[in-house]
Amino acid sequence: TEGATQAILTSTGLGIGGTPSEKLTVDGNIRINGDNKELYFSGNQAKFRTSSASSDVIFETGTTELLRLDGSASSINVPDEIEMFFGSSSDFSIKHGPNNTHQKNFTGDFYISNDAANKDLIFRASDGTLNELMRLDGSASSINVPDNVPIKIGTNGDTRIYSTNSLSIYDFY
Repeated sequence: TEGATQAILTSTGLGIGGTPSEKLTVDGNIRINGDNKELYFSGNQAKFRTSSASSDVIFETGTTELLRLDGSASSINVPDEIEMFFGSSSDFSIKHGPNNTHQKNFTGDFYISNDAANKDLIFRASDGTLNELMRLDGSASSINVPDNVPIKIGTNGDTRIYSTNSLSIYDFY
């Protein structure tokens, strides 16, 4: 076109904007115009692959990033305030924001399970140091609360039950 090569057809394949290294090689962006367009793969496996193991694959709508497959960290990253829905009716979701994380179930019971034999569910939180607050002991079928961690009952926590190394304390206000 006007003295510049736009496409090259060789026995290897078709190159648009460059020499083909596969059946179709495109140097530059690809645009599919129109509504409701799909990209189909036939066969047993489809791969999205970057040329470098540390490259990212980014999914966006417009200019909003929804999901990043981070090659350098081997992680999947979802930006703040993007809610991920699961299930055919979108009846479970996870959302993280700059200050809070939410898990929501919209139907049926909500189970939290550890299916590993004789293992525990451990609840921890940080006050600057990560501390265990409660353990559901799978091997002993018991609920364990560490010493000096009170169980507070009531809106204002006016009833407390806790244990020290040597005492069990019940406070009622």
